Amino acid sequence: MCEVLNVSTSGYYKWLSKPEKTEPTEEDWLSEKILEYYTKFKGIYGVRRITQEIEVVDKRHYDVKTVRRLMRRIKIIRHLNLQISKNPFLDKEYFT
Repeated sequence: MCEVLNVSTSGYYKWLSKPEKTEPTEEDWLSEKILEYYTKFKGIYGVRRITQEIEVVDKRHYDVKTVRRLMRRIKIIRHLNLQISKNPFLDKEYFT
């Protein structure tokens, strides 16, 4: 089987005897905090504001890229509040 998978036998048995992680990791804690702040602010806060909120409230520093990666893993995005412009120069009918 190791030849088919192109893996050494010692590496396979080392992986097989490795214990599974049952305790929550730092990423699990951060994912829960991201979801908490995302629901608390009703999806308005994006990556940077959630990162700032974690730094201010929880006194922990995380990189924006880490928070963005976890938000993508959780599959949450910021809700955009798009407003229709009243400017006639930006209206499509104005140019036709």
